Amino acid sequence: MYITNDDEDIYENIKIFRTEELNIKNNELNKFLGFNINIIQNNVNKDYSKYLNDNSIVIIESFYAKDFEIFGYSKKPKKFNNSYNH
Repeated sequence: MYITNDDEDIYENIKIFRTEELNIKNNELNKFLGFNINIIQNNVNKDYSKYLNDNSIVIIESFYAKDFEIFGYSKKPKKFNNSYNH
């Protein structure tokens, strides 16, 4: 993995900023970078899962499983089709 060592620990010189938190972490990001930037945006915290169907979500969660784990993202609960014909 490009941001982890062989033990899958994130390298110490890497700081992870979640895109959905950039507005509230702008000052922390500026301090980390050592210079000021203004990244504050309006209407950026969107729930992208409403644009995806269940199959797309399963594919994304499977392909990026390690990223979900490393970055602490939760996966969407699986929806099961409860209709069963006898």
